[in-house]
This record gives sequence, C-alpha cells and structure tokens, in this order.
Amino acid sequence: VQRQVSLTKDFYIGVFEVTQKQWERVMGNWPSYFTNAAYRDTRPVERVSYYGIRENPNNSAISPNWPQTDQVHADSFMGKLRAKTGLSAIDLPTESQWEYACRAGATTALNSGKNLTETTSCPNMAEVGRYKYNGGSGASSGSDTSTGTDKVGSYVPNAWGLYDMHGNVYEWCLDWYINAPPGTV
Repeated sequence: VQRQVSLTKDFYIGVFEVTQKQWERVMGNWPSYFTNAAYRDTRPVERVSYYGIRENPNNSAISPNWPQTDQVHADSFMGKLRAKTGLSAIDLPTESQWEYACRAGATTALNSGKNLTETTSCPNMAEVGRYKYNGGSGASSGSDTSTGTDKVGSYVPNAWGLYDMHGNVYEWCLDWYINAPPGTV
C-alpha cells in the first residue's frame, strides 16, 4: 500500500550497496559470508547489523535515540565513516527516503515500471535484482558471483541511476516500515 509522505530535507544516497572492500577500508574487517577474495571489491557486504552500522558493534550500552539526535557510536561504520570523511551528517536513509529513491517516480511494485507477475520466479524481478530464483540462493561461501550475492551494479538501474534497489542484500534504513492505515504514521 502506497502512502503519501513529505520529505522535508534533501538527502544523498549511494549509487550501489557498500562493497566488502569499502566496509574493510572503514572498519578493518571482512564480516561477509561470501569470502572469495576475487570478488571482494565488487560484492556487497552482507553480514552486518544495525549495531555495526550505527551503534556500538560490541553491543555495549549506547542509544543514539534517533530522531531526537543523529548521534552514532564512534566505533560503528557510520562513526568511522564520519570521522574519515568529515561529513558529520552522513547516515542511513530513512525508510521513506529509501522508498522514494528506490521508486524513482515509479508507481509500480518494481522501479522498472513493471509489476511482479509471479510469487516465485518472476522475469520482471530478475531484470532489476538478484533474488532466490535467479541465483540468489544455494551458494557456498567461496562461490563466484553466479550464485549468492551478485556484483554491485549487475542489474538495470532505476530511472535515477541507482542500482540494486531490489534484491541482492537487505537494505538497512534508519527507521522501520510500519504497516499502518494511511494517515496514522
């Protein structure tokens, strides 16, 4: 169900998911299940948590209390990325920002302007992202990108040039989607 929201501030969003190499450059580790070193530059990091991204990776006491503050833990990905770049406002997108960026003006289920046609193997979904029925499952940790997660940017981008907004890995957002009647959120 689509609902009307108002975005009150401009925002930036990455063209691709964060790759394993980008994560390693910021955090100094490789937390991914997919360990084939030949693909670390281009495969997305996929074994990360909200704690590792924004709060304390060791799960000790800290509460950024978003939206009251934009505080992140200094040892988190965002904390270290802010320190390395000097960009103190860099953060995860809200669910509304992510949805807006994903859709890129489309009103269909997929940002390609197409809808889902099947509940399992859908050719329209296969055009825009990796998922269970086009190679996204059954991969071993040392596999190449023909199974499991695919290289970032392997599928058709949306109208705004953003890749992998459907499939490949879960997309972390600052807040959560709430399935509530329109006008209650």
